[in-house]
Amino acid sequence: MKVTTLILLGTLFSSGAESLPVPKAEDHTQMWWAEGFPNQNPGAPWLRKIETGYYAMSLHTGTLAIEQLGKNEEGAELALKLTVDGKTYLPKGSEKWTRWTGPRLIESGRFFQRMDVTDVIFESGEGERLSTEARFEVAAWPDRLGLILSAQPGIEPIAAGEDSFGKVGGGYGLDGTNDFVVPHEDALEAGKFTLELEAFVPSNYEMEGQPAPWLVCKNRNEAANGNYGIMIVNGRAVGLMR
Repeated sequence: MKVTTLILLGTLFSSGAESLPVPKAEDHTQMWWAEGFPNQNPGAPWLRKIETGYYAMSLHTGTLAIEQLGKNEEGAELALKLTVDGKTYLPKGSEKWTRWTGPRLIESGRFFQRMDVTDVIFESGEGERLSTEARFEVAAWPDRLGLILSAQPGIEPIAAGEDSFGKVGGGYGLDGTNDFVVPHEDALEAGKFTLELEAFVPSNYEMEGQPAPWLVCKNRNEAANGNYGIMIVNGRAVGLMR
């Protein structure tokens, strides 16, 4: 599989002033949500604002539109694109915020601000969505601004059955439509035993609203006498025995 990584670096504003050993009054930065954090303030826009003594910037983290850049209330056109196999894909926003993904505050201080937006969505002109893991980052100093776009191929779907890659090329893929059955033997119900399983769970796997899935299950389910196995509970592997 071909790996494509695109990085965009740029200085969009410079005061032209010479560096001084003592910071001037203009040498400061600050960053905040325009109307409070939207997850805690329903109805507030996902608008992140940065302001320094030389310029101001407003980035809508849901659409990646720069609504203000410079000293005046002027917007700016952000030209981000990915080209894969000759087809161009443009950003159409990002996935919804969660505790782990979405717009994040990475670093914030007097002279430097850093934030990013994960799970950026790219689509072609025909509406075809690109399978990619993309992240857009903003790094701001008092007199300059850096923009970074990084992208890599997205996670491929797990192939069902023996076509899956496995740890050493010999895995067995379970995609929710199949299973792997080991015939019963008396040795499987010994008084003492060790149950071990190596499994790859995709990072984009979601189980919200679904029953906790079994990785290994012996004797029907957790309500049956003699049942034991390994289940995924709240994102973690848990051993059960009854």
